[in-house]
Amino acid sequence: MITGANPYKVQVGGFGQRAEAERLAEDLRSKGYEVFITQERQE
Repeated sequence: MITGANPYKVQVGGFGQRAEAERLAEDLRSKGYEVFITQERQE
């Protein structure tokens, strides 16, 4: 859990396929990290 008025965040990867992002996310969650996945919109 992030606490404090101005938390810092670190991006740990960029992927072409969501499945690749999910694999890393699950690995990080298993190590106790809070993880979220976002998708960048291409126009």
